[in-house]
Formats: sequence, C-alpha cells, structure tokens
Amino acid sequence: MIGKPQAGLPSGMAGMGDDFPTLPRRDVILTLAGVMLALFLSALDQTIVATALPSIVLDLGGFDRLTWITTSYLVASTTTVPIAGRLSDMYGRKWFFVIGIVIFLVGSVLAGLSQSMNQLIVFRAIQGIGGGVMMANAFTTIADIFPPAERGKYMGFMTGVFGVAAILGPLLGGLITDGISWHWIFYVNVPIAIPVLFLFIKYFPDAHVQRTEHNIDYLGVLLLISGVVPLLIGLAGRTWSTRGALCR
Repeated sequence: MIGKPQAGLPSGMAGMGDDFPTLPRRDVILTLAGVMLALFLSALDQTIVATALPSIVLDLGGFDRLTWITTSYLVASTTTVPIAGRLSDMYGRKWFFVIGIVIFLVGSVLAGLSQSMNQLIVFRAIQGIGGGVMMANAFTTIADIFPPAERGKYMGFMTGVFGVAAILGPLLGGLITDGISWHWIFYVNVPIAIPVLFLFIKYFPDAHVQRTEHNIDYLGVLLLISGVVPLLIGLAGRTWSTRGALCR
C-alpha cells in the first residue's frame, strides 16, 4: 500500500488508481488494528452481559425487564447500522468512527454507574448506538482502503473478531462479575476504547469527501426506525417467549 503521492490529493491520501488511498504500511496496520478493536468492543458487549445477568438482577431487581438489558443494545445497534453507514458514505468515515467510539464510551461508563434496571436499559441502548456506528463503518472501511483482490483476506479477519468475541464474552463476563463486580463488565471497555480512539484520531485516513450538497432523507430515516424497531422487539420477544415455553 506504499506509493508515490498523486498531484492534487492531500498528503497521506494519494490514490491507488482513483478509488483507494495509498498509505504507509504502518498506517495501514494501525488503522486495521483500530478497526478490529472497535469491532471487537461492539461485538463483545453483545455477549459479555450474559453471565452477569443473575448478579445484575440480584443487585438491581427488575427480573421482568431482564431481557431488555440485551435487547436494548441489539435493537439500538441494529437500527443504527444502516443510518450510520449512509451518513459516513456522505460525510466521511473517520469522524463518524470517532463519534461512535465516544458514544460507546459514554454509554459504558453510564451503564456501569446504573442504580436501577431502567437506567441500565437506557444506557445499554446508548452503548448500542455507539456500537452500531462502529460496526457500520468497520466493514466499509476495509472496502475503502483495500482493493477487491485483497478484501477477502481482511474481511476474514473482521469476521473472525465476532467468533473471538462470542467465545470471550461470556467467559470474561463471568470472571469479572465473580472477581470484582458486574459494574466492571462495562468499565472494562474504557481502557480498551481510549487507545482505539487515539489510533483513529492519529492514523485513520481522513478522506476528503467531495463538497457537494447532500440531502438527508429524514422521513426515510424515521420510517426505517419506526419499522425496524418494532420488528426487532417483536422477534426478540417471541424468541424469549419460546425459550420460556421450552423450559416449562
């Protein structure tokens, strides 16, 4: 990914052909590492709470809202993905990624500070919004900085992150909950996310999007949210109901 800068392009963003930036190898490695860590955080928080749920309910109560600790995160992140993806197409990915990490960090700290089940559910939704932004941009970033011939390999790395998070999530959740407190399954995101935030600010390629007028389809966004959220909640509710029926 190393080449001579082309005239008319900003330093560090010279094109490889007309579509791909030419970056120093170090920047490519650091960018890829940051993207993978951000995706890992987003995926990890889908599973890390599973083994902590009994402790959370014992501490906060609200057993009837137990499933919402997971559902609120999944609904928020899934709804955010197409919106964040489209906006980053229009305005560039770097600062959307940074904003997503910041929202995720804020949600993590607030979730760890939760004093009631309702607070935890709301703060998990905030986490989900940040996670959705990170997830939306993770895969598209690979398509932005690597040509088609190389994408399959790096997409494989990204997909592998989900497998690692699925295995480590419940394990880490149980160890942290038993060893310290369930609050720390959220605080643990902070020391990981802050270096990732630094990597993105320092090394992530800041592609300059053409300064053309963009029209955001606000009605379409509202219709998407109003359609996707009830569908996801309905599917999640049916899944939990089925599990409950099978357990009886």
